[in-house]
Amino acid sequence: MFKRMLVLLLALAVALPLVPATAQEDLAGEITFVTFMGEWVTPFETAAADYMALHPGVTITVSTVPYDGLQDFYRTNLVGGTAPEIMHAEPWWNNFASLELIKQMDDVFAAPNPYNEDDTPWGDAFVQPFLDFTRDPGGHINVVPWSLYGVGMFYNKTFFDNNGITAPTNWDEFMTTCKAIKDAGALPMYVALKPNDAQWFWPLGMLGNFAMRSEVEAVNLRTAEGWAFDVEDPTSTLGESITVDEAWVAFNKGIIDPLAAPEYRVIAEMMNEWAENCIDRQAALAADGSEVYQAFWTGQSKIFMNGTWFISTLVNEINNLPEEQQFEWNIFAYPSPTADNGEMFSMGVMNQNMNLRNGFIVPANLDPAKEAIAIDFLQFMTSTEEASKLFSLNRVDEETGAEYPWSYDPPAVVGVPMRPGTEALYPRIDNAEMGLFLTNGQGDTQGWDEFLNFFGQQYLGGMIDTDAVLEEWSFSLEGGLQRALETYEEDIDQQFLDENLP
Repeated sequence: MFKRMLVLLLALAVALPLVPATAQEDLAGEITFVTFMGEWVTPFETAAADYMALHPGVTITVSTVPYDGLQDFYRTNLVGGTAPEIMHAEPWWNNFASLELIKQMDDVFAAPNPYNEDDTPWGDAFVQPFLDFTRDPGGHINVVPWSLYGVGMFYNKTFFDNNGITAPTNWDEFMTTCKAIKDAGALPMYVALKPNDAQWFWPLGMLGNFAMRSEVEAVNLRTAEGWAFDVEDPTSTLGESITVDEAWVAFNKGIIDPLAAPEYRVIAEMMNEWAENCIDRQAALAADGSEVYQAFWTGQSKIFMNGTWFISTLVNEINNLPEEQQFEWNIFAYPSPTADNGEMFSMGVMNQNMNLRNGFIVPANLDPAKEAIAIDFLQFMTSTEEASKLFSLNRVDEETGAEYPWSYDPPAVVGVPMRPGTEALYPRIDNAEMGLFLTNGQGDTQGWDEFLNFFGQQYLGGMIDTDAVLEEWSFSLEGGLQRALETYEEDIDQQFLDENLP
């Protein structure tokens, strides 16, 4: 484990925020704050310095740990009682919550944040519905959200402007844009039809789940009492999930059987249209996912689907290019189909690929004094004023003196602005959906490997047609669901199956 010890003097605290007096003025003691993300070290150090200036009796040590094995490292220390008081984590924290290893945040979220000027509950300070999406099966929140992520379409704006091409806003315009790029003698998207390049299976899931919204109530039959699906309310599906037996019933009714469900055929045909217009099939079959990043910043491709985490790399790489090869870039949201592409696309708009990226967890059963410091510091750091400061911090290039953001992550705190130019990546869930569009079974490795081959390599690679891929898909998905029935045999409601199967 690599650890950085933070030595902070009051004289180094920069632009201390003016915040209301905290209700915890007598706090004293030492805590450790651990992060796995290098780009956030300096902002977290800054937050610790600001906090210690307000609380001279508190010492906060900011440390870093490797990402590899992070979840196991946290679990081992939580079980052993040696975990840091604050741990920066990704959305697997509910694995720890199920073992009662981390603190539930429900009570503290219901009370005001003393570092904000109003009396609204602390939980209201976080962007919805992402806070609710973190709830465990018991409905409890176990994390303090920090940053979100958004995935969108990066594009070479210089090339677009020079060739009179505009960023598309819907699916048909997207296809027209790809054709225009090809007509200008360039490659729209450099894609690898392998599992290490998500540019083809991210949009497949986005399109498919949009198309299947109208079937949610027909599939989600084992619901909480009084539940109803509201496509305009993304929180309406919280606490609901498609169980294995529900999926098996839906498959046998033809609702999610690729050979019977019209949505699967339409989505397959749309992805085939994308492959025809936007990629080079032969190059995509030979390419590896590790190559697709460089293809964009060197100008080989003009559009690249990626996320907020890519921006720092992109900026650095473009700045290192010879001046004549540098270009201006921008981002557009993944273009949504409309009702013109099929009646199934009349239920709102397509949700983008976006969600909560990370947050902070606190061990359960901490020493009360240390827990008080940890919670108070997290309230301070997620106050509107302090979070705005941390999300706007820049690093300085030692050679050029130019300033660049430490992070382009969208904030999970309400009222904290994103970096200019990244608005298309701002995480939002416009419409409710439940993940009905199954590519394989439910967590089925064999089915996923089969899907990667018949859909990614063979179909998008141009080796089989739509009828053939739907047959392969149906056979593979049926097998995956049958294996899931065996795996989760103890959780299956046999009476439900008997009542609902043909």
